[in-house]
Amino acid sequence: MLSRKKDSYNIIILGDPGVGKTSIFTQFINKQFNPQYNRSFDLNFEVKNITIHNETLTLKIWDTSSYEMIGNNGSNIFLKADCCILVYDITNIDSFNVLSIWKNMFLMKFIPRTMSNFPFIVLGNKVDYIKIRTVDTLQALTWCKTNGDMSFYEVSAKENINLENAFQDAAKKAILYQKDEENYKSGINLRPSDFKSSNCYG
Repeated sequence: MLSRKKDSYNIIILGDPGVGKTSIFTQFINKQFNPQYNRSFDLNFEVKNITIHNETLTLKIWDTSSYEMIGNNGSNIFLKADCCILVYDITNIDSFNVLSIWKNMFLMKFIPRTMSNFPFIVLGNKVDYIKIRTVDTLQALTWCKTNGDMSFYEVSAKENINLENAFQDAAKKAILYQKDEENYKSGINLRPSDFKSSNCYG
């Protein structure tokens, strides 16, 4: 059981334009997929209730507008984040190669107390196009391991593959992060093992 004081957690989705952030957002929230790419220029959020260990909690999921997100509105949202999801397209290696840029931009805006403890999850989207992938699974796993042992999922917004697993993991990590923050204020530190990563692919 994950003890918690908050009932709502903010999950931020970041990544290059075209990787499928809005599609992931829409599929997970509404079980819908739009095959046409319409770039989002707004900062949108939706609320989704999920169950963790027989307890209901609310995720406030933020669909960012890529580079426009760097402005003041984005900074305000970053300060409230409980978990950050980094998304790339498995058929576009350039979108994978800039994950570090997105991660560092987030950390510069958010400035968590302990950067190593803030939870990130990496999603390799468009696994339904696996035959034309340019980023292999091992490459992504290695990056996640060397960048803080992040959890990694290969997903498909189109086919709704692994999205539930990924957001369940995000919720659990958000709870643990907030628990760590509360314990820090009380002079208690969680063990690093409490933030162990998860992986699901193929």
